[in-house]
Amino acid sequence: MYKNAVFYFLALLVILVGGFWRSYFSQLGGEITLAQYFHGISMLLWVLLLITQAWLIRTNRRPIHRLSGRASFVLAPLVVGSGLFGYWKFYKYDWWRSFATWYMGFA
Repeated sequence: MYKNAVFYFLALLVILVGGFWRSYFSQLGGEITLAQYFHGISMLLWVLLLITQAWLIRTNRRPIHRLSGRASFVLAPLVVGSGLFGYWKFYKYDWWRSFATWYMGFA
């Protein structure tokens, strides 16, 4: 399974691009907000790092795999931050109401 992980991750990339084609990729340069750009780019970089990491292990390039893995120390906070930023922008700074709706089931 792990030997073929790179192909699973490539399939994931194809599914993600297909799934977000209408709402994001076809809208590039149009009415995409900064939060959507930030999240889209950071998540795309994360998936590309995942594919790269799997390919490096498959081709027995462990030192480069370990070195490129350090990029996750930068990308992981960017992914989380972009998700929180997008959530914050989507709910127009009304974080308490949206949190209460999600966590406590209030309407």
